[in-house]
Amino acid sequence: MESENEGTKGLIDYRLYFKCNTCNENYVLSIPDNAWRGYFLTEQNAIFYHKNLRMSDTDKRNGCLIFILLLCSLFLYALFENF
Repeated sequence: MESENEGTKGLIDYRLYFKCNTCNENYVLSIPDNAWRGYFLTEQNAIFYHKNLRMSDTDKRNGCLIFILLLCSLFLYALFENF
């Protein structure tokens, strides 16, 4: 396998790219860092993995915003009900 370090493959936390000399498959190595587990996946699977991570983060953010809006509306309802 030969290694190359590239910067424009569309991934967030990648480190190294490897290309297998026998099957010509591209692999991505993401090195573990603190809470990041890292991985060694094919390039397509790594891109799919990062898309799923982004969607999960977006869903969590939207859920938090809905929860905060619900709490604010309940607070305002309780505040104006007493007047």
